[in-house]
Amino acid sequence: MPARRFAPPFLVLALLAGLLVPMARADARVETRVRTRLGGALGGVANLFAGRQAKEGIVTVEMVAGDRMLTRSGRHGQIVDLGEEKAWDVDFKRGRVVSETTFDELRRQFAEVREVLSGQAESDGDATPDVEIEVSVEDGGETAEILGHEARKKVVRVVAHRRGVPLEKGGGAVLEADVWLGPELAPIEEVEAFQRRYAAAIGLPGAGPAGDSPAIARDAALVRVMKAFEEQAADWKGSALRTRMSVWTVGGAAAEERPKGLGGMLGRLGRRKKKAKEDDGPAGGRLVLRVESEVTAVSDELPAGALDLPGGGS
Repeated sequence: MPARRFAPPFLVLALLAGLLVPMARADARVETRVRTRLGGALGGVANLFAGRQAKEGIVTVEMVAGDRMLTRSGRHGQIVDLGEEKAWDVDFKRGRVVSETTFDELRRQFAEVREVLSGQAESDGDATPDVEIEVSVEDGGETAEILGHEARKKVVRVVAHRRGVPLEKGGGAVLEADVWLGPELAPIEEVEAFQRRYAAAIGLPGAGPAGDSPAIARDAALVRVMKAFEEQAADWKGSALRTRMSVWTVGGAAAEERPKGLGGMLGRLGRRKKKAKEDDGPAGGRLVLRVESEVTAVSDELPAGALDLPGGGS
């Protein structure tokens, strides 16, 4: 939730090389437990109603075989086929395909989203200020055993603010992440490679854990901190086995508007449920997103027919 689970936006040369040079791709299965928390009043409502899933996280299973990938959480999942350029949403409990979407439709949808966000930026006036990025990466000085492998901790902090204006005065965004890197594990590498190929095929700008979030995409500072983090992760050697990433906005136009009426009441209820120490971010910061993930199993073997469509489809 991810290059090491955080793929850089574009790998054009690598993709072209893949087209010119045949590559043997191994089967892969990666199981990850992910806990996501949204900030703000509406995020408090969402976290409240998520219940046990918000606390314990969701287990996601990713399987890759050739040009096909399955991503499944519980009874629901999606199968993507790069050769057929289609994606199918599947209800595994009922054993049926819920919907089929072509890559052309996905490209059109992303183009429409970008157009809407671009229109919002124009209406906001100075929506693309000159942003300065400060990045620090440190050895956390800790090791842990994950999946039987030794993983070392990296501590990353990315700050985006208006050039020449301190964060506290001009506002901006802050990303902090603890990443536990183990050795390169082939199943994880295969899944990440597929995600990059898929993102390139449908024109998705980035395959990071939050790069396609509307809350991230519409704010220039948030976009820059995510991009800077992905660029750092692309240079790391090893697979990210455990990650805790938090993103905050500080001051400026990104400050949260409190909803009124029922939304405000539920928002206050949601805020009472959260622990103050979990939001211990920069002064004046508002939590936008927190993602905690840990790889719990990897394998290069797949069950027979694991990526077949229900109802006898292949």
